[in-house]
Amino acid sequence: MNPKRGKSKYILGHVGYTEIAELSPGKVAVVVLNPEHEDARQRASASVKASVSQTGKRCKIETQQILMPAGAGVWKESCIMTVEILGANQ
Repeated sequence: MNPKRGKSKYILGHVGYTEIAELSPGKVAVVVLNPEHEDARQRASASVKASVSQTGKRCKIETQQILMPAGAGVWKESCIMTVEILGANQ
């Protein structure tokens, strides 16, 4: 990730919206959403769509709920977000 590009508080890891948007059509990004933010799915989806749209492309977003370890014997619900980059006319 480019350090000049901010990291999202809604996505865990080092990938940001810009890196996802820069993927070529047909590529897929899979990210884990931050369980600390209840609205992470809505916020991240909207931001990804906006970033991809700015590049002249479209995307298809799917989410799946998962359980993540949050401590000894403690689990938190989170989501995996899959983003498929589509061409401009798809």
